Amino acid sequence: MTHPLEFITTQCPHCGETFETRVDILELGDSYVEDCPTCCSPIEFHIQETMDGELEVTVRREND
Repeated sequence: MTHPLEFITTQCPHCGETFETRVDILELGDSYVEDCPTCCSPIEFHIQETMDGELEVTVRREND
């Protein structure tokens, strides 16, 4: 079974670098941690669906 992945562009909350990453839309409502490809700091991603059915991804520092 393949997982539905979607590419998003986001900004690292540590170094401010913009990068593209994949998110698994089966993880809606969940959070996961991924390291920034530039500064290697951990970023917490939270995935949710808006009222319009759009994918919304929020990023923050892991322990904030």
